[in-house]
Amino acid sequence: MKPRWTVGVLVVVLAGCAGPPPASRQPSASGPVVTGSMLPTALPARTEHAGASPVAAGEPIRLATLAGRILFDDFEDLFAMDVDGSHVATLAGDPAGPEFDGAWSPDGESVACRDSTRGINDDDEIFVVRADGSTRRNLTSDPANDWGPDWSPDGASIVFNSDRGGGPLHGYLVDVDGSNVRRLDTDAWVEYPSFSPEGTSIAFMGHDGSD
Repeated sequence: MKPRWTVGVLVVVLAGCAGPPPASRQPSASGPVVTGSMLPTALPARTEHAGASPVAAGEPIRLATLAGRILFDDFEDLFAMDVDGSHVATLAGDPAGPEFDGAWSPDGESVACRDSTRGINDDDEIFVVRADGSTRRNLTSDPANDWGPDWSPDGASIVFNSDRGGGPLHGYLVDVDGSNVRRLDTDAWVEYPSFSPEGTSIAFMGHDGSD
């Protein structure tokens, strides 16, 4: 039976991990603005149709109103650039294999990413890299496959998914120094977990089914 993919929300109480209120977490001139591929210079003012339901396109994003850096990858290497596409820097570019799935730290000084330089799903690790690519360190150091990192709003811990222990994927938290690894208190399939802005909930991709 093919799996049915769903999105779940897990409420987790994180002692000491509650972040500042959203108003205090606006990006600074040196911090991240958006994670993803290069922003288009303009979006067409039209209604786009996807399937049976129309999707209304929003107003074009004005690059002049944005600040900070954009984090992106090409499924092989990890890069950062200014919002206008200039000053592209390679943060992780080991020719041995892919490094991707990057996530900014709240202060914009570091990036957590998936290191698959031994081959995808072959001892994948979570690495933390400086935003200028100058230093990097292995955060998880486990023979299992670890990926899908996201920072807590206060920058104290990182959530990720792992197949450690065998069986389905589960969610884990780890302090930013690599210590205090603990599993999320759920037996659900957890993949690509993501913190809520206040740091008290985690959304993740899950599924049910045997395959």
